[in-house]
Amino acid sequence: MTAAKKEGGVAAKKAAAPRRAKKTTSSGKSASTARTPAKKPEGAPRFAVVGTGRSGTGYVAELLRASGATCGHEGWWRPDGTGDRTPGLDGDSSWLALPDLESRAWSGPVAHVVRHPVAVVRSLVGTHLFHPDQADGPYARFAREHCPEVDGLPPLEAAVEWWVAWNTRCAAVADVKLRVEDLRKVWALAELGDALGVRVDRQAARRVSTAVNHRTRANVDPLRVWQLLDGRADRFGYRR
Repeated sequence: MTAAKKEGGVAAKKAAAPRRAKKTTSSGKSASTARTPAKKPEGAPRFAVVGTGRSGTGYVAELLRASGATCGHEGWWRPDGTGDRTPGLDGDSSWLALPDLESRAWSGPVAHVVRHPVAVVRSLVGTHLFHPDQADGPYARFAREHCPEVDGLPPLEAAVEWWVAWNTRCAAVADVKLRVEDLRKVWALAELGDALGVRVDRQAARRVSTAVNHRTRANVDPLRVWQLLDGRADRFGYRR
């Protein structure tokens, strides 16, 4: 057999070989495609979990710790003046990570957790994040600095607009998007673990309380929240 025929046969076999389908997550991104790494600051976590404040980032941190990962809750990403960063974590679950992810000051696996908008708005209003009396607090300053469209809005309207804007931006940088309400389901735990490179223990999910990091909730009118959302929660799986 000539060299040309051999080469032709090899090429034909390669062309005929089926391609392995890439595994995708609920975000629609390929789970096998790693984010091109930026140079991480010394001691930075390997993975990040993002969402809005009051969306369940504290619960996810507790869930991952119960599964054996060293995951902080605002341990690495925290506003200035609220303490030192915790180095050496496997991951950090913090709504404050988003600006670093967008600017690529840090890069790695990212999970986005989203929570029902009415529940988040009730909690944001109840904790006074956007109340004028809290304007000089470190968390309020951070939220306004990195989401200026909420500055000057009444607390309820600011909470709704922030839920939409912050979640939209989180979804753009995440490898997987999951509703916190689904995180006791097998498929959701598997997707979270696959995205972050962590084995999430189903039994741990049953043991961890969903009331982790509970705060005061305001008595807001759900109808008004839905009116302000005007269909913008649909893409995150929430409808009136």
